[in-house]
Amino acid sequence: INGDPVEAGLVSSLSRPGGTMTGVSALSQELAGKRVELLCEAIRGGRRLAVIANETHPGVGVERDATHAAARRLGASIAWHPLKRVEDLDGAFAAISRDGPDGLIAIPDNLINRLARRIADFSAVQRLPAISGWSEFVEAGNLMSYGPDPRGYFRQMAGIADRLLRGAHPAELAVEQPRDVEFVVNTRTAKAIGIVLSPALQLRVNRRIG
Repeated sequence: INGDPVEAGLVSSLSRPGGTMTGVSALSQELAGKRVELLCEAIRGGRRLAVIANETHPGVGVERDATHAAARRLGASIAWHPLKRVEDLDGAFAAISRDGPDGLIAIPDNLINRLARRIADFSAVQRLPAISGWSEFVEAGNLMSYGPDPRGYFRQMAGIADRLLRGAHPAELAVEQPRDVEFVVNTRTAKAIGIVLSPALQLRVNRRIG
């Protein structure tokens, strides 16, 4: 489930879905906050961050609150650039270019994944380190991602499917949080935009691309 299944009206609560749906939710306040921390550590002292987010995505409010809370904790400022459709991206890019932030956060969802290549092209021109939640974002040419490991994510989904096939009712199976999380870095992009990760940050990388 990509987003907040409660806000989307898919389940009554994460612990007791209460209907005919359950699964694994990629939404996590902890992951959102950790992305801010990783980006701030990567840019070493830069504290002006731009955020691109799909305002129609269920759970964007949770991600916004967690992102702002982490930024306040780190003394960083956030400029929020909401999208409602693909056509809004050019306006967001223009505003970000004018502001000249130190880093970019793309709140993960299907729209952001579709736009990942365009974000990577823009970030390359701006020499702007960017982070999101799925490794496809890094594979498209962006700097970093921190979020569910797709392989572990689907293993969890398979485990839930197995329990359902054995007779469990979805109403009584809690919506799970991802157990396997990965930090992915595009080394080619890092070199191109002049980012050198600290030794401590490099030790935390689970997978390198490029």
